[in-house]
Amino acid sequence: MNYLKQIIAFDKWEELHPLSDKAYRLWFKLMAIANTSGWDEWLSVPLLKLKSELHTSSDQTIMNVRNSLVQAGRIEVRKGKHGKSADYRLIPFSESLSGVPNGDSSGVKSGEGSGGLHGVKSGEDSGTYYKQNKTKQNNKVLSDARDKKSISDIFTLWESNWGFPNGIARQDLTEWVNRFGTDLVLHAITFALRRNINSKGADRYLARTFERYQQEGITTVEQAEKRENQHQQQASREYGARSFNKPKRREPIPEWMRKDFEDKSKQNPDPRIQHGYVMPDDSMESIPK
Repeated sequence: MNYLKQIIAFDKWEELHPLSDKAYRLWFKLMAIANTSGWDEWLSVPLLKLKSELHTSSDQTIMNVRNSLVQAGRIEVRKGKHGKSADYRLIPFSESLSGVPNGDSSGVKSGEGSGGLHGVKSGEDSGTYYKQNKTKQNNKVLSDARDKKSISDIFTLWESNWGFPNGIARQDLTEWVNRFGTDLVLHAITFALRRNINSKGADRYLARTFERYQQEGITTVEQAEKRENQHQQQASREYGARSFNKPKRREPIPEWMRKDFEDKSKQNPDPRIQHGYVMPDDSMESIPK
């Protein structure tokens, strides 16, 4: 299975088949566990782990949530025997529902040629073809593994800092990954965290960020970092200019000091004292007449 395509297909399916937040969360957790396990068909998951993931202490809550997924046709459950954990099987979507085009991993179009291995014409070196085809398949597996890890990292990064994403955020995340790629989405989330964006404003802040990326033609992390550095330098120059041109503040003379000046000026005709330029003292000589 392709992690990204399954997530996108699930979001599209869920629009017509609404689930509770806990059921939605359970499906995502099982999908993440399946990805980590290398896509084992059946997953043995302890009840304690599911309660921790869904933030509940109730066994019945887990039973109700997983039953709702069973009834929706999204998972199968085999009850554990003799105190063992239950087994779960995800029912995959048709990846064509995701809207993400499938790559031609075989290297040979269907119906091409006749006879031989995988449609290779008789007389061709089937061994050489098999090695080339195997290499392409291995490269695709490695590429899919990198994509799976990145998608998993995106949801983990969001959840560990802002909590489990709501329906709108989940839909936006899958759309941004599909449009900009996992690396750029991870960078944007990391940058938002450095700016201390809170959970309530995270989706709105990222939406503006990706809108700006699209307007400025930013498609890579390097371009985004360059733009951010330019913006920071410009902001620093503007702040420095405002600080330099800021008028000097003249502190007013306190009332008690002004009264003291007035009393002393009556005793000493020095105009500097009368205007409050200097403090009178006993050593000051009077101005010659």
